[in-house]
Amino acid sequence: ATLVEAASPTLEHLKGQNVVILLGKTGTGKSTLMHAIAGRQLTRRRYRSAGGGTEKDVYESHPPLEGFNIGHEQKSMTKTIKHFTRGSPDGECVVYVDSAGFEDTSGMEVDIAT
Repeated sequence: ATLVEAASPTLEHLKGQNVVILLGKTGTGKSTLMHAIAGRQLTRRRYRSAGGGTEKDVYESHPPLEGFNIGHEQKSMTKTIKHFTRGSPDGECVVYVDSAGFEDTSGMEVDIAT
């Protein structure tokens, strides 16, 4: 499927909704923020990259928000836009949209789309 086809369910869901789009560079925490918005518990832990690089603090979500992977490398985990809808006590809904990062590591097709 193309990027546009993969994003179609989210694009259809956005019509007439209050929307917040999370934008930023790859690895800045957009997907992690999406987990927090969804009310997931975030726990911090130390992480060493697969290549044995320096250690850093990372966050894990419990339970994970399905479809919103949190990466710990400078490699994009989000390949296409995805959405999460959160309601408020007054009945208003806000649709939060996670996007692939600027300077995405997945190649030219994604770079052009972002």
